[in-house]
Amino acid sequence: MAFLKSILTCFAVSIAFGCTTKGSRQQVPYSLADNIDKNAVLVDKLNEPTQNQPDKNETLSLKMAMTKALKKNKSLEAALWQVNSKEGLILQSKLWQNPEINLEVGHLFGRNGNKEVESQLQISQVIELGGKIKQRTKVAQAEKEIAIQEALALRVDVLTEVSLLFMDVVEAQLKLEQHEKNFDIAKTIHSVVSDKAKAGKVSILEENKALLALNQTQQTLSQAKSTFSTSKVKLSKMWGGTTEGLEKVDFQLGFVEVPLQSFNEQEVLNGHAVQLSQLNVKLAEQKAMLEKAIARPDISVSLGFQKYEENSENAFVVGLTIPLIIFNKNQGNIKSANTLEMKALVELKHTINNLISELEEINIDMESLRKKIIFLKEEVCPSAKNILDGAQTGYQKGNFDYLTVLDAQKSLFEININLIETEIEYKRKIIKKNSLVGKVEIIK
Repeated sequence: MAFLKSILTCFAVSIAFGCTTKGSRQQVPYSLADNIDKNAVLVDKLNEPTQNQPDKNETLSLKMAMTKALKKNKSLEAALWQVNSKEGLILQSKLWQNPEINLEVGHLFGRNGNKEVESQLQISQVIELGGKIKQRTKVAQAEKEIAIQEALALRVDVLTEVSLLFMDVVEAQLKLEQHEKNFDIAKTIHSVVSDKAKAGKVSILEENKALLALNQTQQTLSQAKSTFSTSKVKLSKMWGGTTEGLEKVDFQLGFVEVPLQSFNEQEVLNGHAVQLSQLNVKLAEQKAMLEKAIARPDISVSLGFQKYEENSENAFVVGLTIPLIIFNKNQGNIKSANTLEMKALVELKHTINNLISELEEINIDMESLRKKIIFLKEEVCPSAKNILDGAQTGYQKGNFDYLTVLDAQKSLFEININLIETEIEYKRKIIKKNSLVGKVEIIK
């Protein structure tokens, strides 16, 4: 019985130790900063100097906006934590199953008291065969690669969205400038009409028309200011900031023609959507191999010590457990994994085809916009400017009526707005095209 008591004491201590350590929480051996350095995820490659950050009432450049978004965007930080979580899965995949302790006591309350008591203490360990641990690790590593690729894709998406929102601010700012010029022209025309009405050269009705046009121009100017303010708010949300100190953006809008080169295969494969699909195929392959490894049976070995109280004899006990693979060969999971692997391959081809189609569509749109910009800048805008100058001069001399001047003013304003919208749309197409092939550039 002394042996039995010692066994029970050791067993109780082992259980207590297991209970106390089970709930403990170890410190994670990797940090967010380690992940940035190790995986080069979301590294700020813009290298914007701190002294170039916008102070109060200064302008904001596209490069500065990108830098602020990379440093302060919370979705990017969340993506890094997602990558961090995969490190834990890799660690877990390499671990063996815990051994088991089995304690048996027989004939404890027999007719002869404790003389016939038999006690046995065994420790058993499952040994996984077929490369299960190695294959689980490969699956966990493939999942981590996907998390990294998703973080990199998110980085491109965030910078692309910043660029597009920045273009919205540029468009609103340039339109505001056109509205201000149009308002100045309307004030000049109203002043001329008012002077002619006082001199009795035109009717009071014509002066009222000029005043109405001035009021309408002032109203559209107010709406343009509101649109400009709203666009700045949307841009500042990308880094969780406010529009305080953001008076305007620094961007010289000019038509820089981008050669429409035919994209090659490597350019298509660089797209984050394609790379992510490729990694999904790799993950599906690793999962299929894992299911095949699971089909191989695991053995369990045990080693123990047995004591007979009747004759005080001791004996060692060795055991081996081998499952019989008769019914469950994991055939269902293997079939499912193989099917999902084929599905991933089909999705990869679909992603590549979609990307090629989108790139071709963008090229067509860019060519159309390029022709329109050239036509507006070289033909339409100079002609409209000359017409307005001639109409104003002719009106002062009495050769034209007020409606001629008003039509010329309206036409020039609409043409200038159309040119701004077309040039901005051309910039947007460049940004979207770069995004599709996994590039982020500071456009000019």
